[in-house]
Amino acid sequence: MANELTSVLTHSLNNACAAAAQLVDAQDAKLYVMPKCETWRALETCNARIAIADCLPPLAGKAMALPDFSVISTPPQDSFATDLVDLHLDLLFDADATVARLTLSSVPGGWKARSRQGSLNATALVIAGQLKALRQTPKLIATQTLNLLEQLAELDSSVNVPTLVGFLRIMCQRAPTRSQLIALQIAGLVDSASGMSQLPQFALTETAQDVLGRSGLGGWSAVQPEIPAQVPEADIAPAAASTDIRAFAQLRIMERGYIIAEDTPSERMAFRAEGESDWRWLSHTSADGWTTVAAEIIHLDIDVVGEFIRMHMIRRRDLPTEEIAEAFELMGHLLWLRRSMDGLEMRLQDSAWEGLDICPDLPLRDRAVAAFLTLQAQERITPDSAARDWAMRMAHAVQVTPHIAIAAE
Repeated sequence: MANELTSVLTHSLNNACAAAAQLVDAQDAKLYVMPKCETWRALETCNARIAIADCLPPLAGKAMALPDFSVISTPPQDSFATDLVDLHLDLLFDADATVARLTLSSVPGGWKARSRQGSLNATALVIAGQLKALRQTPKLIATQTLNLLEQLAELDSSVNVPTLVGFLRIMCQRAPTRSQLIALQIAGLVDSASGMSQLPQFALTETAQDVLGRSGLGGWSAVQPEIPAQVPEADIAPAAASTDIRAFAQLRIMERGYIIAEDTPSERMAFRAEGESDWRWLSHTSADGWTTVAAEIIHLDIDVVGEFIRMHMIRRRDLPTEEIAEAFELMGHLLWLRRSMDGLEMRLQDSAWEGLDICPDLPLRDRAVAAFLTLQAQERITPDSAARDWAMRMAHAVQVTPHIAIAAE
């Protein structure tokens, strides 16, 4: 649907530019569009009248005010005739932000007639409106889809999938619920820090951008303003000590133990790691399934990438070396570690040695994990997607047993 709508609007833009040229007897019309989103970038490939311009330089010429635009006339670039001019209209919308420039080439002096000025102004408004419609296409499609899902959910609650509904709400510039936000973070579609009280926006990940691009909605996040996060502070703060929380279950995830409790008045669930005293709220309950609860706990309490590296890296004792160095392998990446006069050094296979800013006194395996995390932060290795898949498998393997209270508690 998005591609079809873009095609229709692009054809309309071409006709509007041709109409503007005919109104003032211009030899040609060219629309220079700033690359505000990928949808606009695609215009250049399917319309000869449209070109992408990273910037619109200021023009030195004679200005004339139309009702909604200012026209600047300059000497013609492609003609030596003294009775012709080039006309330039900067198209504005969204708080006077210039987004495009319509250039009409080799226009005779008769364009200044009042009737022609009015028609030119109206045509420029149409072109600006078409550009705005192109930019709003993803939001419009998401809004219609979300409205459909919300109506269907009244008949069948199973269609209310948190990941899908939350993603659509963000595209519609509506904040997702806490459970939807958690689902989006677990799926790797929203940055893990998004929605927290100190970061009032939702940052889509590269995975989300790829999904949008493949569905014909690419470039959405580059043009949308920040969306205030409507996450209640109580949802991210520790549970109050005075709350009537009663433990009822124990979970074991990745060799970690957790105690699950319920706040009787609100029927909300909370968790804490074994050996800790502070409870933290959960947005899901046992009614959502223990796999979903475990996935949320993993997201909130465990460094997934770090644990994935620790569990999957292999120490390669079999590799010959003439240096005093240790070798580790992760997802096909071979990493060497050694001590130096300044601390620690590392190198990937076929790369040069480089300094590593971690404590040299850490145990060897911890040093290797820290080195791989450094490479991940530098985007030289990309274990994030594999780590999320692994975490979901760990959530499916959760073990649940009744909680047995002891006197010490």
